[in-house]
Amino acid sequence: MRKIAIVVDSTALLSETLKEHPDVYMAPLSVIVNEKEYQDLIDLKEEDWISFLKEDATMTTSQPHTQVVVDILNEIKKKDYDFTYILSITSELSGTLNSFSIGIEMTDFTHYELIDTFTIAGPVGYMADAILEMNQQGVGHNDIMIALQDSLNINGSIISPETLNRLVKSGRMSKTSGMLGSLLKLKPILYFEHHMKAIEKLEVVRSERKVLSTFIEHLEKRGVNADDYIIYFLNVDADERTDALTVKIDEAFPGIEKRYNMLPGVIATHVGIGTLALQYVKKVQKR
Repeated sequence: MRKIAIVVDSTALLSETLKEHPDVYMAPLSVIVNEKEYQDLIDLKEEDWISFLKEDATMTTSQPHTQVVVDILNEIKKKDYDFTYILSITSELSGTLNSFSIGIEMTDFTHYELIDTFTIAGPVGYMADAILEMNQQGVGHNDIMIALQDSLNINGSIISPETLNRLVKSGRMSKTSGMLGSLLKLKPILYFEHHMKAIEKLEVVRSERKVLSTFIEHLEKRGVNADDYIIYFLNVDADERTDALTVKIDEAFPGIEKRYNMLPGVIATHVGIGTLALQYVKKVQKR
């Protein structure tokens, strides 16, 4: 078994095991709240994000500082690892991959695989878990990368903001559209899948019942099933919506593996309090 390190950014949803694992390193994204800078998951915890969102604070996010990445890679170099896997949030939504690339060049880092996951949150954490498990089983690098292909290529996210306020505030929706949508009580459903350039509109509906049925219909169209997929339920202070969706998922996909987390703060800042999201990822096909 090789001695490996795994590096992720702070948008990855790690299992409790990986959060405490000595060979897993996290590069925090930078967050500016009301003109004050923080490091995600270091200076800001889940409850802080909720509090700022409830205050309707002005928030912007950016990729990890290069020096943060350099410090992590230099620490890894001191520990005599055989190989390092670096998993980045999709380059379509963040410049984090570029921060990793610059850090690698500045530290003359070697023996690594830099992976643009083309996804966010749950699937990234799942792949980190899978890499660690396969390495422990003695699976070699080439076979690990082959085994990851389904998870890298077959995953997606569905997002339902409760209100349009943060979409307008973050500039992802015009004020006119936001006002009109609020007056008509419209509920946009957004989605993001492998290699998409941006988070796109899936549907616009009027009722919570239709929101839930749209989630189920989308999963069915994508071929999600209990044998081959894992579901992530993500929310921003929206436990009741999550509970209602869980019931529908259990009815449609009995026995499917489910995991629950808060939507990462750097995503939550664009969609706001009350948001319900769901992610699916195809399991690693172990050989």
